[in-house]
Formats: sequence, C-alpha cells, structure tokens
Amino acid sequence: MCFLFIFILLIHSIDAIILTQIHRSSLYQANSSCTLLENVTLPRNASIQTCIWKCVHQDNCKTAVYYHDNQTCLLFGENCQVGIITSSKNTRVSVICYRTTQDTYCQAPVTTTAFATTMSPEQNWTRTGNMSVARYVHAAAILSDGKILVTGGRNGNSYLNSAELYDPSTGNWTITANMNVARGYHTASTLSNGKVLVTGGDGGPSLNSAELYDPSTGNWTITGNMNVARQHHTASILSDGKILVTGGRDGGPSLNSAELYDPSTGNWTITANMNVARQHHTASILSDGKILVTGGQGSGSCLNSAELY
Repeated sequence: MCFLFIFILLIHSIDAIILTQIHRSSLYQANSSCTLLENVTLPRNASIQTCIWKCVHQDNCKTAVYYHDNQTCLLFGENCQVGIITSSKNTRVSVICYRTTQDTYCQAPVTTTAFATTMSPEQNWTRTGNMSVARYVHAAAILSDGKILVTGGRNGNSYLNSAELYDPSTGNWTITANMNVARGYHTASTLSNGKVLVTGGDGGPSLNSAELYDPSTGNWTITGNMNVARQHHTASILSDGKILVTGGRDGGPSLNSAELYDPSTGNWTITANMNVARQHHTASILSDGKILVTGGQGSGSCLNSAELY
C-alpha cells in the first residue's frame, strides 16, 4: 500500500514539474519587444536544460530562448507569448516559458512524460500516438531537441532493454537502439551535454550499471558503474552538471547511501549518507542549488521526514 501511494504521488510530481513550470515549443527565433534581462553564452557542452536552469535562478525571469546551434540563452522578464516570437527556418531555437505559480499563464504547447497524452492550455486531454512497446516502471527523459526518450520497464514478467522516441511535432513514436542492459525501476537524466544517463534499476537482481544514450548517434555506451546497486532510487542534476543519486534498495532494506556521477570522467564517487534510509522517495532541486529529499518508504513504513543535501 505504501509503495502504491508513493508511486501515485511520484507520477503526479512528474506531471507538476513539466506541466506547470516548463513549456517548450520548437523552431522559434527571439525577435520581440519583451524586456531582455540577460544574454548568456553557455559552455559548448551545454544543453537546453542549462538554459532552463539559468532562467529558474535568475530573478524575474519568465521566458527563456535557447539557440541550439551556438548555445546562447536569452532571458526575458515578461511572459513572451509564442505569438510575438517570430519564426525562422534557418535557426533551431526553443522557447521556454517558466511558470513560478499555478495561475501564471503561458501560451505554449505542453508535453508530459507521464502518459502518452497531451494537455492544452484549456486543460483538456487528447489522445496521441501509442508507444511501440507496452511498458511500465520505465523512465522518460526530455532531449535537447524536445523529443522524449522512453527506456526499459517491464512487459509482463520480463524486463525490457528497448527504447523509443516521441516526437511532439508529429505525435509519433520511433524505435531507437536498445540499451545494453534490460532494466526497470531505473532513472534517466538528461546531462548538460545532451546525452541521457540511465542508472541502476531492477534487471532480476538490483543493478549498479549505468549507460549513456547519445541522441546524435542513437547509440548506447556503457559508463562507470555505481558503487552501490540500487532500484527505486532518485537522480538529480546538480548546478555543476553532476548527477546525485540517492537511496533506493538493493534487494533488501532501504538504503541511505548517496553518490555522485561526473560526466567529464564517467566515474562515481561516494558522498555523505542521508540521515534516513529510504526508497520510493522524491528529490527536488531548489532555487539555491540544494536538493530536497522527501518521504519514501523506510523500514516497512511510510516516511514523513525530509532532508537537504
């Protein structure tokens, strides 16, 4: 019962992050009368997530425009609607509308990774294309081009290594290369270089393996193993680009261990343990860069505790 309750909460938290905070549309060029707060040139290995991060941590930023080709990020102090951003066929740009409150309106299409449906600003649900493979306990990540990568999961009694891509512009799914390891209950995180890091999960035994998906090639490569095999854990992208993995379980009691992945080296390092061992919890990045971990399942009971990293 505890697992089911927390799983439902986790699905809703994913919806809330994507549906109420970050809105994205493709192929727009910033040419408007909106108030420009800052013009940021990002590092060469940066991605759209870095631009989103800049907006979240810039006071009064309500709209960001990310130029994919030269890693430029424009931050605006107004809700710049898509209608006043002029289109361009020669420049690949994404417009991000950042909503700090539920009642802030952003006129842009919305995509959720939780279900294969879309939600319009009028809050209506419409059907979209079915995935190629039925799956559950899978993971989804937003790529820098706006597509959604769905990985692994289960179909009946078998874990899957298959992966597929959803294109919001067409509503269609296409198969991409299989992961090296079949897994469910894992995590998938989009790195600042645009690659996707998949960690751990359950593949029969709990897994400590990790692998990288490169959208430019459509291929997977093995990267460094975690120090601890784990499933039902969380992964958070820190402001320095590293990935913090926390808790979960390794076929037994909940874990309190945490570790960091460095994309520049492909290696993992142990960091301080959490105060409370937990699985099925959540981990959220705060505006000051700290990570808030909440709830989960401890030693057979649901938790109401929270802690900061």
